[in-house]
Amino acid sequence: MRPIDTHAPPAGYVQAAPTITHGDSIPEGLAMFQIDAGQYPAIVLALNVIGADSGGPSWPAEQTPMVPERWRDFLDQIEAALFALSTEAPAPEDAEHESGSEFEAFCMGEHTVMSAIVARSHDLLIAANLLNDFFEGWTYFEDEGLFDPRKALGE
Repeated sequence: MRPIDTHAPPAGYVQAAPTITHGDSIPEGLAMFQIDAGQYPAIVLALNVIGADSGGPSWPAEQTPMVPERWRDFLDQIEAALFALSTEAPAPEDAEHESGSEFEAFCMGEHTVMSAIVARSHDLLIAANLLNDFFEGWTYFEDEGLFDPRKALGE
């Protein structure tokens, strides 16, 4: 998996303090565990892409993020789905190629493009639910009651 170039600081940049992004805000009482880029490179890259896009700058990139325990049984499936996305070629669903690579389109692209990529497979739906959970500060499933990442919210 090729690193995505947009997630490095400009030459000479010095960050005074870490930037708190969505997934860094862990709700009280939520059981978490640490993953690492060695075992889950695509998941860690996706979390960093979202962090930089929505709350950046967030350098250096996080290599060992915390993830809620509820996701443990789905990580291998999510990793495989994300790893299959190209970090170089644009998504076929992104006709204007505005989102960069297929991976970037899935993580931080236009909603209609993201939705079209999700529609390709059930595994990408689960991956999208993990990323949405991260984006929402690990609270994505709180209002829905039972945690079931195999369904889109509202199903």
